[in-house]
Amino acid sequence: MDLPPGLIAWLHLVRWRIEKVFATAQNKLPETQAWASGTVAQQIQGHFFALTHNLLVLFRHYLESAHGLKETKLIRKRESALAQRQERARAAGRQVHPLHEKMPPVVQLSLQFIRTLRNYIYRGVSLAGSIARFEATLANYL
Repeated sequence: MDLPPGLIAWLHLVRWRIEKVFATAQNKLPETQAWASGTVAQQIQGHFFALTHNLLVLFRHYLESAHGLKETKLIRKRESALAQRQERARAAGRQVHPLHEKMPPVVQLSLQFIRTLRNYIYRGVSLAGSIARFEATLANYL
C-alpha cells in the first residue's frame, strides 16, 4: 500500500504491453490449438512461439539496420496517440509522465508485416525481390 500511484500505473502499462506481445500468438499467428495435451508438449509449443516471435523481431530489426526500413505507420500511430493523451492531460490541468515518451516505441508486430513475410516465404521470393514490398508494408496500411 506504500507504492506511489504513478509507479502502479507505469507497471500496469508495462504489463499491458507484454500482454500485447502474447496477443500476437492468439490473433496474428495461425496456431489455433495445442499440439498435444501434455505439459511438456505445451511447453515446447510455447518455446516455439517465443522463438518465432523473436525471429520476426530480429528480421524487423535487420530490415531497419540493413535497409533503413522502419514500421513508420506504427510509429506515426504511437506519436498520434501520445499527442492525444497529452492534449487530454493538458485540458485536465495535468501532464503525461515523461517516461511515456522514453518507452520503446513498437512492441507488437503488425499483422501486415507478418502476412507479408509469410507470403514471401510460401512463394519462395528472395529477400532482394521483396524489399520494395516490405518498404510499402512498413510505411503504410495497405
